[in-house]
Amino acid sequence: MALAESSVDPLRQEKAQEYGRLSRRLSLIELAIVGVLLLGILFGGASIELGKFLTASQPWAAAVYLVILAVGCGVVTTPLTNAYNRHVELRADGVALWLTDNPEAFVSVMIRLTDQNLTEAQPSRWVKLLFYDHPPYTKWVSLAYNYQKEAH
Repeated sequence: MALAESSVDPLRQEKAQEYGRLSRRLSLIELAIVGVLLLGILFGGASIELGKFLTASQPWAAAVYLVILAVGCGVVTTPLTNAYNRHVELRADGVALWLTDNPEAFVSVMIRLTDQNLTEAQPSRWVKLLFYDHPPYTKWVSLAYNYQKEAH
């Protein structure tokens, strides 16, 4: 049976994915780590350089410096957190496939989500690195086909 021809149980598939996310992701720990890193970078760098700006004749310079520092932290940490999230989501999808044992429904749900979210099926490497916090569609289909091969 081809993946596209099966009957779909999207609710079960989505619930299995949520279970996979919960069983594989420690959201509070992840949030705490990123928060501590950001605060450390932001205030560590700010405390060193802020004294120079506070004594400057332009008082707005400190605010501009903090904004630049915050944006810089975001530019550095966003690709890292996106890569981690893609890793966690891919593992959760593997758990969902294992729980439901229905790769056809999995692919069907992923097609629906890709269409609904208007995401690219195969984004460029840079787009994926900078903006994607979930695996692209092609990765999901590959995961389902590999699962189907291993299961049968």
